[in-house]
Amino acid sequence: SFPVDFDGSPPNWGSIPADSFPIVRYRGNLDAGLSWSGRGVLIVTGTLTFGSLNAFSWDGIVLAGRLGSAGSFDYPTVRGMLIGGLSAANPNVTVRGDFRYHSCNAYKANQALSYLEVVDNTLFEVNR
Repeated sequence: SFPVDFDGSPPNWGSIPADSFPIVRYRGNLDAGLSWSGRGVLIVTGTLTFGSLNAFSWDGIVLAGRLGSAGSFDYPTVRGMLIGGLSAANPNVTVRGDFRYHSCNAYKANQALSYLEVVDNTLFEVNR
């Protein structure tokens, strides 16, 4: 229930600065393809699946309520962090892709969330 930069649709990436890492939220289930590629914090409240044949790419943090199984040709790219199962335990799912922890992208995306307070017993990263 906190404010986000874009709610319900991806931003027009050409209209925001290249060093901007906004918070983008989608309420419900999302089959993320090329139009959802970008950077920042992507929050999907429902199930996130990756489709459209290798088209999805994200730099930053992806938070999903659940992760859906990927098709045999779906191969997304996430350079930052991918976190699923926030709304319920995930069943056995197959998620294929190029998922790499990228500390700089995670740090830049996390700065957009910096006004939030850390909850007890959570892990977070501090860059100094």
